[in-house]
Amino acid sequence: MRYKTTVEQQRDGSLVMKDGAREAIGDMTFAYHALLAICDDQSSKKNAFVNGKDFFVESADGRLNSDRLKVTISKEFAQDAIAVLKSEYPGLEIKGEQPVQTNTTNYHPN
Repeated sequence: MRYKTTVEQQRDGSLVMKDGAREAIGDMTFAYHALLAICDDQSSKKNAFVNGKDFFVESADGRLNSDRLKVTISKEFAQDAIAVLKSEYPGLEIKGEQPVQTNTTNYHPN
C-alpha cells in the first residue's frame, strides 16, 4: 500500500493534504477520511471546527465532480491534525513539519 495523499505543513503553519492520482492496486488517498478523523478529534475536545474558517475543502484537480480533494487546516489546529494523522496513518511523511513551540523556561514576557 502506498499513500497517494501528500501532507505538507506550510510556512504560515497551516497544513495541506492533497490527494494524488491512484496509479496501482493498493494506492490509497485519504484526505476525506482524515478530515473526518480530525473533525471527530476536535468534537471530542469540544472545539468548534468550522468549514470555511478552520478548514477549507476544494477539488485537488479543479474538476467539479472530482474524487480527489485538497484540504487545508488552519495553523491553530495544525498540530492537533498532525497528531491525528500520525495515529491514523503510520509511516506517513509530513513535509515541512515544524516542531511544536513550547515554553521550557517558564519565561513570561508580560
